[in-house]
Amino acid sequence: MVPAGRSLPLIESTNALALSTFIEKYLIPLGSQSFETENEQYTITLESISSISAPDLEACFNLIKFTSETDYRNSSMGWSAARKKREMKLPDMKYLLVRPVAVTAVTSDPSSGPASSSPSSPPTIFSPPSSTKSKPNPPPTPTPNPIPPIKAFLSLMPTYENALPVIYIYEIHIPPPLRHHGLGRKLITIVENLGSRIGVEKAMLTVFKANGAARRFYRGLGWEVDGFSPVAKGLRGGRGREVDYEIWSKALRKDSG
Repeated sequence: MVPAGRSLPLIESTNALALSTFIEKYLIPLGSQSFETENEQYTITLESISSISAPDLEACFNLIKFTSETDYRNSSMGWSAARKKREMKLPDMKYLLVRPVAVTAVTSDPSSGPASSSPSSPPTIFSPPSSTKSKPNPPPTPTPNPIPPIKAFLSLMPTYENALPVIYIYEIHIPPPLRHHGLGRKLITIVENLGSRIGVEKAMLTVFKANGAARRFYRGLGWEVDGFSPVAKGLRGGRGREVDYEIWSKALRKDSG
């Protein structure tokens, strides 16, 4: 408990914010969060672990399985669905969710025929019986489609790493059809800008050494292997145990190293 008159440290105060306040303070100033390919437009929204729906969280887990389960199984970390789901539900975890823009369909009353804004000729009008009054057909009403499914996501958390305040990217998963369109760069840039606005030292993530494409991608964005990344562990007989992952980072403050 923080004594009266003393404010919370940066990370604790940031994570204590309501999601709406976090978005208003840090995300909205970054501008519209959208993404387009040649064929479709997508929205990028931010959710917390307490606001994300169960179907959306399950969709994120399925994306991890689809894109990375094999990498986990081939690594020293191994694959555990239960362990991964526990990590995904950490109290301060937040999610950038990518989904297609919902299209609103215009429907009309079934008895009125198809909706038409400008018929080519006026309809034939029949006189109703004198005892009844004619009722005009109701105007077409917009019917929103179901919420589109999650197509890609990034999870992040303001936290501490080696006693430094950082913004850590836990997962970024983009299926092949959405790769090479700039979405990865867009998501990483959002995180970097969030971290800069929050005031943390750097952005960080973990990547498997076997994932050469990802390492080249991060290097192209100005990231580098962090000084705290683990190194090979020495064993008896002079042999070493190679570490199969690296911690990468990008400084977000000029005085951070």
